[in-house]
Amino acid sequence: MTEKQYLLDAFCAGDSWRIFKIMSEFVEGFEELNDVNPCVSIFGSARTKPEDPVYQQTVEIARKLAESGFNIITGGGGGVMEAGNKGAAEGGAKSVGLNIKLPFEQTPNPFADLFPASITPPPPPVMMLNPLSASLRAISTVC
Repeated sequence: MTEKQYLLDAFCAGDSWRIFKIMSEFVEGFEELNDVNPCVSIFGSARTKPEDPVYQQTVEIARKLAESGFNIITGGGGGVMEAGNKGAAEGGAKSVGLNIKLPFEQTPNPFADLFPASITPPPPPVMMLNPLSASLRAISTVC
């Protein structure tokens, strides 16, 4: 048996097809996000509760951004992501949720109105940066 010379030699056929699936998710996601500009991506914890001041501030900031003509992109989950999408919806902007399909925990929040087809990492976080005009990182101390 010959020694594997390159990292690609260690890939099996399933890995190769997974690469094409990820590439197709990038293409589909970028095409769906083409008309989302100008936009702001909001990053933050999925565990932040609605009564947390960070959640409430994120809703207010996202609403003000939406009223100023910015669309909002989040990871589409709960917590700060939900707050960002809620503020966008209240402010009349496009509210995009790029949800990653996980075997546990994260489900789409009810405030996002556009969920591009991407369901596996790494496309969603990368797609959040593609049409970006600005970024907001909400910090909360959730244990």
